[in-house]
Amino acid sequence: MKNKKIIPEAKNKSKHPLEWTGERSIPQEGRYMFQRHLKAYQFSMDFCQNKVILDAGCGEGYGSNLLAEVATKAIGIDISREAIRHAREKYSRENLHYYVTDVVNMDFADNTFDVIVSFQVIEHLNNPLKFLKEIKRVLKKGGWAIISTPNKSLCDGHAFGKYHVKEYRYHEFMDLLNSYFDKVEYYGLHLKSEGSTVKLRF
Repeated sequence: MKNKKIIPEAKNKSKHPLEWTGERSIPQEGRYMFQRHLKAYQFSMDFCQNKVILDAGCGEGYGSNLLAEVATKAIGIDISREAIRHAREKYSRENLHYYVTDVVNMDFADNTFDVIVSFQVIEHLNNPLKFLKEIKRVLKKGGWAIISTPNKSLCDGHAFGKYHVKEYRYHEFMDLLNSYFDKVEYYGLHLKSEGSTVKLRF
């Protein structure tokens, strides 16, 4: 997949900016956590062309805003009222909406979305099985769910984040997804050295 564009400029400034705590990704050039999230959103853009999409666990909101550039309709949800208030203030598009919603108990009808993205969320959840059940319920037949999580096998025995409930090794994550979805494809995000710089690539 081609990475078509970097994150677009926000049209507004939030009156309630989010502080960096390490729990949610905040747009900042050069920050690895942000670049990792952004690369996943850029990867997803081709899947979202003219589609109704859900960003489950949208955090600060920049990713939902990016996908709304190509989607027919984009909805970002997060359990944090603070994050959703910030996203609503900062990002404004006619086809973009943000709601305070728990990803394990979504207030959407069955078969609502063409594409659901959820990046670096599942490792924060106490009930990942219910989360995947909800994803499958609100996803249209033939739709795409694009889900990312850190690979525990690459962290040398150390946790990625203090906010994580469960970190997955490759086989654990694949077994979990295969228990809910008929077809699962795996893509890895890697560091690539180019001269004096290091870039992320799929």
